[in-house]
Order: sequence, then C-alpha cells, then structure tokens
Amino acid sequence: MIQARTTFGIGTKLFLGFAVVLLLLLAIAGYGVTRISGLGASFDHYAARSNNAVKASDLQAQLFQLQLSTSALAALNNEANQQSVETALASLEQGLTDRIAATIDPARKAAWTKALDDVRTGMRPLLVGDTGLSGSQDRVDEARGAAATAVGAMSSTVATMLTRIGDFEDIGAISVIQDRVLTARMLMRSFQFTGSQTEIGDAQVALRDAERKFDQFGRMGPRVARNPLVVEGRTNLEALFAGVAALREAVDQREEGLAKVADLGRQLSADMLKVRDETLANTERTRTETKAAADEAYTNSILAAGFAVLIGVVLAALIARGITKPIKAMTDAMLRLAAGDLATAIPGVGRGDEIGAMAGATQVFKDSANERQRTDAAAMANRQQAAEAKRLADEETAKAAIARERAFVVEKFGAGIQALADGNLTARMTEELPGDYERLRLDFNGAIEQLENAISRVVSSSATIAGGSSEIGQAADDLSRRTEQQAASLEETAATLNEITVTVRKTAEGAIHAQSVVAAARQDAEKSSAIVENAVAAMGEIETSSDQIGKIIGVIDEIAFQTNLLALNAGVEAARAGEAGRGFAVVAQEVRGLAQRSAEAAKEIKTLISTSSSQVERGVHLVGETGRSLGRIVNQVLEITQIVSDIALSAREQATGLAEVNVAVNQMDQVTQQNAAMVEQSTAASHALVGEAQRLSDAVGRFAVADAAPQRGARAPKRYARAA
Repeated sequence: MIQARTTFGIGTKLFLGFAVVLLLLLAIAGYGVTRISGLGASFDHYAARSNNAVKASDLQAQLFQLQLSTSALAALNNEANQQSVETALASLEQGLTDRIAATIDPARKAAWTKALDDVRTGMRPLLVGDTGLSGSQDRVDEARGAAATAVGAMSSTVATMLTRIGDFEDIGAISVIQDRVLTARMLMRSFQFTGSQTEIGDAQVALRDAERKFDQFGRMGPRVARNPLVVEGRTNLEALFAGVAALREAVDQREEGLAKVADLGRQLSADMLKVRDETLANTERTRTETKAAADEAYTNSILAAGFAVLIGVVLAALIARGITKPIKAMTDAMLRLAAGDLATAIPGVGRGDEIGAMAGATQVFKDSANERQRTDAAAMANRQQAAEAKRLADEETAKAAIARERAFVVEKFGAGIQALADGNLTARMTEELPGDYERLRLDFNGAIEQLENAISRVVSSSATIAGGSSEIGQAADDLSRRTEQQAASLEETAATLNEITVTVRKTAEGAIHAQSVVAAARQDAEKSSAIVENAVAAMGEIETSSDQIGKIIGVIDEIAFQTNLLALNAGVEAARAGEAGRGFAVVAQEVRGLAQRSAEAAKEIKTLISTSSSQVERGVHLVGETGRSLGRIVNQVLEITQIVSDIALSAREQATGLAEVNVAVNQMDQVTQQNAAMVEQSTAASHALVGEAQRLSDAVGRFAVADAAPQRGARAPKRYARAA
C-alpha cells in the first residue's frame, strides 16, 4: 500500500514540535514577568499612598501640638510658651511645604497649598507679633496691672478709712465698699483667664455698689463729703472703672483671636482628615486592584501551563508515533524480504522524508528480486526446451552445465544476500554472470547502492536528530535554571513582604498600646479635675467663713469704739464730780485703755483675716485656673485618643492589605514553582527524546555503509548562553 507523500523530514518535525513547546514556555515566562512587574508597581503605589496617609496623620499631630502650645500661651504668657507657639507653627508650615513638594496629584497639591496659605495668612498673624496672641496677652497683662494698681490704691484708702472710723457716720458702708472692691478684684482675675462676660459684668456691678456707698457719704454733709479719704476713694474708684474697661477690651480682643484660631484649626483639621480619607480610599482601591490582578495572573498561568503541557504531550506522541511506527514497519518488511518473502508490501513508499527514501530503496531491491525470479523462470523454460530438443543427445551434459551455472549464480547471489542480511551494504557482485544473470547482477548491485544511500541519509539524519535533541535538552536545562532563579526571587519577595507585614502589625499594636495609655491619662486627668473642683469648693467655704469672722471683728471694733466713748464720758463726769469721782475716773481710764487695746487687737486680727482672705482668694484663683487647665487637658486628651484610634485603625487596615498582597505573591510563587516543575518535565521529555534518537542511531548503525566515519562525527550541539 502506497501512503500519501509527506513533505517534512524527521529533523524538521522534531524542530517544529520543540519550537512550539519552547514558544509556549517563553510566552508563559514573559506573561509571568509582566504580571510580576505590574504587581511590583501596584505594591509601590500602595506603599506610597500608605505613606501619604501617615504624613497626613503627622500633620494632624503637628496641628494638635500647635493648639496645645496656643492653650499654654493663653494660660501663661511667658517667653517659653511664645517660643513653643512659634516652633509649632514653623513645624506645621514646613510639614505642609514638604507635602506640597512630594505630592504629584494636582487636586491634592492644591489642597495642601490652600492649607499652607491658611496657616501663613490666617493663623500666623493671629498667633505671632503685636497683633497676634502674644501681643494680646501683653495688652491683657498691662490692663490687669493697671487694674491691680487701682485695686491696691482703693484697698489702702478703705484701710485708712477703717482706722479713722470716727470721721464717718456709717461704719457698715465702709465694710460694704471693702467687700465690693475685693469681690471685683477676684472677678477680674477670673475674667482674665476665662473671658466670661458674666464675671466682668458682675465685677462692674460690684464697683457700682461701692460707688453708691460713696454717694451715700456725699449726702451726709460737707464734713464727710469733703473728707480727703472720700475724695481719694472716688478718684481711685474711677481709675478702677477705667482699668476694668481696659481689661475687658484686651481680653475680648484676645478671645476673638483665639476663636478665629480655633475656627481655622477645625477647618485645617477637617481638610487634613478629608485628604487622609481620600488617601485611604485610594489605598484600598489599589489593594483591591492588586488582588484582582494577582488572581487573574494565577488563573491564566495555571491555564497556560496546562495548555502547554497538553500541547507538548500531544506533539511528543505524534512525533514519536510518526518516527517509530514507520521505522518498525520498514524493519519488519526488510526482515521478511531477507527471509525470502518477496510478496511483502514495502511501507512508506512515496514519503518525502528519510523513511520514504529508505522504503524506495527497499522497493527497488524487492523489484530486483522479483525480476530475478522471473528471469530464473524464463531461463528454466528455455533450458527445458533445449534439453527437450537435445534430451537424447546431451541431456547429461546440459544438466551438468545448468547445474554448474545455477550453482555459480546461486553462490554469488547467496553471498550478496548474506552480506545484506549481515548489514553490509558495501558488498557488490563484481564477477560477471553468464547470460541473463548479468542483468540480474546489475539490478542487484543497483538496488544495494540505492539502499546504501538511503541508509546513509538515515544515519546522517539520526546524527542531526541527536544533535538537535541535545540542543533542545540544553535549552530546556537553561530554561529550568532560569525558572528556578525566578522562583527563588519570588520566594525572597514573599519573605520581604512577610517582614513588612510583621513591622506594620507591630506598629498597629504600638498604636493600640498608646491608645490605652492615653485613655488612662484621660481618666487620671478627670479624677484630678474633680479633686480640684472639691478644693475650690472647700476654699470658697473658707473664704465665706473669713468674711463672717471679719464682720464679727468689725462689730467687736465698733463695740470697743463705743466702750471708749463711754469711758471718755465717764471720765468727764468723774472730773466734774471732783474728789468724789476720782476713783471712778481711774476706773474709766482703765476701761478706756482696755477698749483701745481691744480695738487695736481687733484691728490686727482684721488685718490678719484680710491677709488670709487675700491668700485664700489667690489660692481659689490658682486652683480654679488649675481646674480649667485640667479641663482643657482632658479635652485635648480626648482629641489625642481619637487621633491615636484613627492611627491604630489605619495601621490595622495597612497590615490587612499587606497580608492580602503577601497571599497574592505567595500564589505567584506557587505558580512559578509549578512552571518550574513543568519545565523539569519538559526537560525530562527532551532527554528521553535524546535517548530515542540514540537508539535510532544504534538501530541504523548496524548497517555498514561507505564514508561512515564523517557521518558518525556529527556536529557538536551548540550550547545556549546561560541567563545571567
């Protein structure tokens, strides 16, 4: 049976088969490298956006530090607090400037630029310089000093009035003036720190009460109205009214500036939170896109690897079947021909490859053998006819001659066929044969020569196949090493991602710990605030008791004054009585001395109580200031708690995102390991093909052909350059 003609040779088929497999492997490797590069870029974007969120939180912390410094300067105006405000303001401006320089997105750059302009043109004038908070505090201190001077002068006047109580008819009015002035002083001190309009209003009401008492002195007659102490008291009271007005104006200006600073701070904080939230949203979007890309790469790599393995197996099976099956069929046919079965069909006749050439040569040999049989039959018939004609005459001679000739021909053909059976394709029938056997000898020699040429081409093709298989095996080994290097790089990348994930997780744990510490500090501050409130209440009660004791001492002083007057009248009456009233006069003199000493003692006690009341008032003021500072600290600690909570949440989200990216990289690592395993399988298949080619060379090598040495020295396989 003549098969369809095949165009491609065995070497071409092997080259095309392995070329398809190698192209698939190169496509898979290129796709893996591209996806890994894309994942690396996505990870860089994720890290940059996470860093932007951290920087936004740092700017919030710097703004919070500026607010703390501003609160400290508002509570206590000194050089250290002023320097702290300037330092915090410069740090915030530098942080915003760095953010503008590091930001690429135009919208976010515009937002940071607006925030920097708000700080420079809004906050800085309100905090620094004569028009800022420090200048306002200086004006408040100046107004407070003027008011304190007026209060001191007024207190001195009232104290002098108390020592000359006899010049005034209303002792209670002096006590009311003293009480109202002290009340106004206490309210002014509190207003300086709180800015409460109620307190400054109450101070002015108290001073108006004292003013009405001075008006009451003016209605008691010219002697009291023109008393220098009353005139001095009115003058000091007017100065005190002016000091209160100046203090109110300075504090109102300061509070207005602080309100503007607070509004700007809230606006800046809201803008920073908005930028941070947008950055976190972009970070989450990057994480989602990276995970989707990794999943897609994983799925596509698995499908491509499976497709490549399937193609490789199918091509290997087809190539092996296309080579081994026709060679085995040809070998069987040649063995049957050697055994003398000339009816055997020669497979592969008409093929365009080396197997077709070998089948053509074998077909020529078969045709020559059939021709020899027909020649033998014809010769036998002719000899029989001649023998029949000469049967009687030379039957014995003819038989002997035919027998010798046949023996000679059979011997020569037997030797040639034996050499062919032994695989020696160089053997030729050199001796001429008688008659028609010469044509058979020439055909036999031609068939052997064609068979020798075909086997020579098969040997050369076997060497070429062996060389190509070696080259393919070397290329597969190099590809295997490159795949192993790529797998090692991915493994190192996965380890690095694990370390980064652990670091971010530790940062989250630190933020959580900081949150618990800040919560504990807030609880302690709240407890301290409650204790200070109790202390203020207790000091208020002490101050109330001191006021009551002062009133009692005033009554005692008045009683001593009246006793002194009575003793003086008694002395006058005793002097009028003469010798009869002398003893009574001595007693009256002693009573008057006792009354004077009682008045002096009462005055000293009143002075001590006044000093104690002043100190208690100062303690109440300081404790109240401490309580308000603790209240502000509690509020700031609450803000710190919120900020630390946000930082902890962001760190946990970053840790979660890095863990997912790590999972994706580990999946890529698994895919690369699977690709490496597939490459190893391909390498093993190429080595198996090399073995099959060697066995093919061994199979055709048993035929002896001319010029065999050059064919055995086939070209050495070219080594592919190893990847760096």
